[in-house]
Amino acid sequence: MRESIVKNIINSESKISVLIDESTTVSSKSCMAVFIKASISHEDPIFIFLDLVELEKQTAENIVNQLLNCLFTFGFQDSYLQHNWVSFVSDGASVLVGKKNGVTKLLKDKYPLIFSWHCMNHRLELAVGRVLDVRWVASSFRAVEIVWKTYPALYNHLQNSSYDNLRDQKSRSKYLGLFIQLHCRVLMNQLKEQSVIDSFKTKNGDFMLEALTAQKTMIFKTIVLSSNTNLNSRLLETNEEESCILNDMQILNEHTWPCTVENIRFGEDEIKRLTNRFLLNTDNAIQGFRKYINNKIINDELKELDILIKTFPVSTAECERGFSQMNLICSDLRSRLSVTNISSLMFININGPPVAIWNPTSYVKSWLIKHRSTHDNRSRKVAQIKLNEEKASLWKIL
Repeated sequence: MRESIVKNIINSESKISVLIDESTTVSSKSCMAVFIKASISHEDPIFIFLDLVELEKQTAENIVNQLLNCLFTFGFQDSYLQHNWVSFVSDGASVLVGKKNGVTKLLKDKYPLIFSWHCMNHRLELAVGRVLDVRWVASSFRAVEIVWKTYPALYNHLQNSSYDNLRDQKSRSKYLGLFIQLHCRVLMNQLKEQSVIDSFKTKNGDFMLEALTAQKTMIFKTIVLSSNTNLNSRLLETNEEESCILNDMQILNEHTWPCTVENIRFGEDEIKRLTNRFLLNTDNAIQGFRKYINNKIINDELKELDILIKTFPVSTAECERGFSQMNLICSDLRSRLSVTNISSLMFININGPPVAIWNPTSYVKSWLIKHRSTHDNRSRKVAQIKLNEEKASLWKIL
């Protein structure tokens, strides 16, 4: 399946983006998930899980070597990557984006077409984390929301479990501690703080209320201003080259155009910079863009440039989904699986066709030809012959 996909990408001369992220399996093996985004048969680009690589070392040089070895293994030759590898996306770890010896720097020195990108989701976490002191915004919000919705059930479960005679003393103590933490420490403190605020309102009247309102307004404005500053600095942090490329890509977004396009050569400079930067046919792209201005429909001449722009990922979310799949496969009950087998199972689960349309005939024939069936007498005969030969050799020695 991998060979077929890679062969299609290469024959189509499709541009590719590479996404990587690191994680650890249940068996404590450091692994790197490798995804690519590319067009299959000249259609819109899609994400494809390529491989799960066990990292020998977590240095930039080793990551680059193992990543390139992974790409070479599945058919991407160096000459192809020189002309078609257009983007590299990571989570922004220092070993990956270091300006002197990071993975991105080493890759761009070897493949100059690469447009490096720091995952937008990780940028958002860094931007909000400076204000709210959290790492995973969406995850934290979902966790708090779930606890809030299920609080009555949690309360009853912890309370009943702490007095359940069918449980041992250690378990009951653990549940009692959780119950106290949930009920007394959190809720009682909240009620206490609310009572203090209510007493101030009652005692001082409207003046204290106005002071509190003004203070809350000032705090809110400070948070908004700080959030806005951090979001701008983190989310829009790009170098000069990246800014130019991003601005040029906006030319295909008709909402960024002036109300009326009167200049027949409108957008040609942006088109030329993009096609020259990523080795596309400039004349076809310009002719196609002139038609696009009139009818707002992507035509055959412009499709190559349109696919290129769609090939650039904005985040490494697919890698995170891949790790979720990895944890489902390599569970506590299957922690002895090798990384190679985990990778194969992940490839089938992520990229494989639905079972309803899968034709297993060729795989069954291959299995039978190799005599892997437990009811196949041929495999048993071969094993018995080898056993007899080993016994004969042993008797000669004796």
